[in-house]
Amino acid sequence: MVASIALVMLGFVLRMVSPLLASYANLLGLLLFVVAILMSVLHLGGRRRQQRWRGRVVDTTRYDSAWWQSLKRRWRLWWRSRRW
Repeated sequence: MVASIALVMLGFVLRMVSPLLASYANLLGLLLFVVAILMSVLHLGGRRRQQRWRGRVVDTTRYDSAWWQSLKRRWRLWWRSRRW
């Protein structure tokens, strides 16, 4: 992500010298920025660490599905109450 920001800044500086080269630097910087954001959102490119609390591993899979089920139930109840 830092490289993409540096490329965009370099593109702004190169705009005075070579507009064609500046446009390529800006496009490459923008592409790298989008790829970095996608990798961050999709959890790619890094190992996942175990979640720990006070030295013990915390299992959150059970809570994740319960949270999702609760959200779906609330959505259905809200949607049904809005219909006449």
